[in-house]
Amino acid sequence: MIVQVPEETDLTALKVTMEYINGTIMDFQNGVTLDYTNPRSFKIKGIDEETIYTYEFIITTEKVGPASIKAMTINGIETDYVLTDDKNVAVPYIPALMDFTSVNVELTAGFGNKIDESFTGQGLNLMNGNNKVSIKGSNGVTTEFTIDIPQISAEPVFKKTIQN
Repeated sequence: MIVQVPEETDLTALKVTMEYINGTIMDFQNGVTLDYTNPRSFKIKGIDEETIYTYEFIITTEKVGPASIKAMTINGIETDYVLTDDKNVAVPYIPALMDFTSVNVELTAGFGNKIDESFTGQGLNLMNGNNKVSIKGSNGVTTEFTIDIPQISAEPVFKKTIQN
C-alpha cells in the first residue's frame, strides 16, 4: 500500500489511523506516532480467521499513481530533464553531445513504479526514436513509453558574470 501525503509532511512523526473491513489488522496500532520515512509492514488476519496476509505500507511525499519516467542516464551522463507527451513519448534533454547510435540507458521511474525486466537499456540506438519500455505505475496500470531522440538541454553548462 502506497499513500501520498502533502510535500511538507514530516514523515518522522506521523499518527496514522486505518481500518480494514474484511479482516483484522494484527500488528498495527491506530493513532501511535511512528517514523514512516522507510516502508513498514503489517499483517491482516483474513475473515477465515486463519489466513495471514502481509502488506508493505509506504507513506511518501513523492507523486504516486500513473507510470512515469523521472530521469535517464545515457552512457553515464544524467539528463537535465525528461519531457513526456500525451502519447507517452519521452524526450530526454541531455547536457552533452555523444554518439547516440549505441548507448546504455538507465531509467529512473516514478515512485513505486516497476520497469519491465525485459528492458535492459543496453546498446540502444536512440537516433531511431523508437525504443520501447513498459512501466507499471503504483496504480497497477502498465504504460508503454517510447524513448525519443535525445535533445540538447538549454541549461547552460557554465555562466560568467561580467561586471561593468
